[in-house]
Amino acid sequence: MTTSKKGRRLLLLLGYRFNKQKVCDITLTTSKRGYPIILMSGYRLNKHKSRGAKIYWKCSTHLKQGCRAVIHTLEDMTVIKCNNVHNH
Repeated sequence: MTTSKKGRRLLLLLGYRFNKQKVCDITLTTSKRGYPIILMSGYRLNKHKSRGAKIYWKCSTHLKQGCRAVIHTLEDMTVIKCNNVHNH
C-alpha cells in the first residue's frame, strides 16, 4: 500500500498504482462455448485481453451497441476497476 499526493490509499502491484474502487458483486462463470465471462447486475462481460497480472473485461454488447462498461481484475479476480455504467 502507498498513498497518492492527495493522501488517498493506493494499491501498488508490479509497478502499477491502483485506486480503491467501489466493490462490485461479480460471478465468474463460462459461456456455452467454454469462454470465461463475468455476470454482474444482470449484465454479461466478456474477457477482452490480459496484460501481466491484469485482465480486462468488456460488456458483451460493446461491439453491437458501443456499451462502455468495463471491469479490470487481477488474476485472482480482485476487482481493481469497475465501471458499471451501461447504455442499454
